[in-house]
Amino acid sequence: MKNYFKPLFWMFLLTTFVETIQAQSPEKSQSFNLSTQNKIPYEDSLAKALQKFGMKLSDFPAGDQQCSKVGDARFLKPIKGIKPYPITDSITTIFEKRGVQIDSVNKKGDEIVNIIWIHGLNGNTNSLRPPAIATEIGVSHLGFKARKARSILGHASSISHKVQFYSEDLGITAATVDLDKYCEVNIPKKTPRDFIIGHSQGGIVGREWLRNMENDPKTFDKLAHGIVTFGTPHDGAKILNNCHPKLGNRSPLFMNEACKALGRAQITPMLNGNFITRILVSKNFEDKIISSTCNTISKTVIPLALDNYYKATTADYYVGAPFLKGYKENNVHKEGLSEYTSKVPVVQFYGIEEQPIMWKFLSSTASIGHDDLDFTQRYFAYDKDDQVEKEVIKYIIELEAKILAEDQRIEYHKKRLKASTIPLVGPYISSDASSMLKAAQENKAAYLGAKNWLYIANDLYLYGLVGVSASQTVKHCSVTDYLQCRSNDYNPPTSTIPAVGLEVKIKNESPSINGNCGFTAGNVSQLYRSYEFLDSRGIKRIGSCEANRVVVETFKVIKQQTPNDGVVLASSAAHQIKVDNSQTHFIIEMPKTNHEQMKNSIETMKALNKLYDGNFGYNFKVDPK
Repeated sequence: MKNYFKPLFWMFLLTTFVETIQAQSPEKSQSFNLSTQNKIPYEDSLAKALQKFGMKLSDFPAGDQQCSKVGDARFLKPIKGIKPYPITDSITTIFEKRGVQIDSVNKKGDEIVNIIWIHGLNGNTNSLRPPAIATEIGVSHLGFKARKARSILGHASSISHKVQFYSEDLGITAATVDLDKYCEVNIPKKTPRDFIIGHSQGGIVGREWLRNMENDPKTFDKLAHGIVTFGTPHDGAKILNNCHPKLGNRSPLFMNEACKALGRAQITPMLNGNFITRILVSKNFEDKIISSTCNTISKTVIPLALDNYYKATTADYYVGAPFLKGYKENNVHKEGLSEYTSKVPVVQFYGIEEQPIMWKFLSSTASIGHDDLDFTQRYFAYDKDDQVEKEVIKYIIELEAKILAEDQRIEYHKKRLKASTIPLVGPYISSDASSMLKAAQENKAAYLGAKNWLYIANDLYLYGLVGVSASQTVKHCSVTDYLQCRSNDYNPPTSTIPAVGLEVKIKNESPSINGNCGFTAGNVSQLYRSYEFLDSRGIKRIGSCEANRVVVETFKVIKQQTPNDGVVLASSAAHQIKVDNSQTHFIIEMPKTNHEQMKNSIETMKALNKLYDGNFGYNFKVDPK
């Protein structure tokens, strides 16, 4: 890649990236896994960078737990932050309670089930087309069977003219009206087992549509009888809080810092590489050029580019949004979507991406690597997510090499300065060496700044934009038992040999800052009545010890990151929504899957196969053709 293409490449990636991270469903990472010799003072750099966002690593909510893996909600043990729904009946019992015999359910295998696929924010009818079409025709070379299903996606769109299934301009509830009108006309034969599959924002729209079907039957027909969500922020999307202009508004700052760090690595060496610009362009003027350009981009270009992602629908599901939590109108409480109890079966899929999440998600959402797929690979093909990560690592190695080269130049010009005492030519050597030394030092600083930003960019993105919790504060208990030990064969109480003094240290950490260490200070001699210890000569003795326990309680910060798919926190996508006890409810993890990949990856195929095979209830069972 030519040098003059590199800044364009990085600005393209970053602009494309930020254009897609602002909401929970763009349609189209801890630090790098590099050798320790390439590491920088990581935590210090990250802490300083976070200060620009008005945050500190220690400022994140105390007691915030890392989201545990979540499986079948019907059999889950309680997990902090994700409470399993109390379903005790078997699937057979559930159907019997509803007056449906299992035999009759099994006999319905010949009918064509309608599956309504709802895209996410800024998506279109092409967004979920690969898995939807694969459901109808199968993908034989992957072992994915064609099912007795009719996929409802909205009118087909083209690359040049994309069509949305629903409008995003009037909010979530208005979006459901669009879906209802379309499906009422365009589903030729409705069945009692038709259901919804929604990705990201599409899951929120689907849940609201089901609520309207129940609460407002005069307006909404009963067109769906179950819902499956992929990466839906059921508990709200923190990335909206952090990035929206009227809320956190952190994305322009993120882009500004990226622009300055990466841009300087290109501009500074270019100016210093030319004698005229090195002489005429001062460092102060260079800083003003870079700052002015980046500020303009972050304050004008980026907000304009992101405007398409701040649709009215996004105001309904940021964390704490009244639409989700409920609100008062004329002193009357209006039910929020989170307060509504679903009367149909629910399956929630959530993704957990590997680190570095930002670069993997950027690779997927920019469709890098997808354009070289042949026809047979179009289905469930969004698994390539390491292209950008590889480019980043290559660029870091390139920067490391340039830093070493500048170090050598610095040492060379320092030696020239020492030789500037030579008569006649000395003043010239001194002036030139001084100028070249200054240029080498500036180049090194520019390369180092770019490298440092690339190292911490993943965490800056996760902490500052996605909203992961960076740390957990726990009670740290330091327990020390002070012993005075004697044995009858070596130093009994009547002996002149003194007792052997020992210290036994015990450490314990409570999972909560309010937790109890579980240790009581004072005399604990009863624990050391037959205690093995070493005497002053290193010989093992057994005897009784007088023991006094000292307990010191302190607080400790454990650094960790909340699992996420690159856009939505796992704790939100796996948030236990309310489901009636008569219905099945499952929460399933999609490992190594980011937000974009959930639409069309191998893990998507695995999830759909299990869904259609009836693993998550007969309501979602779709027989092979």
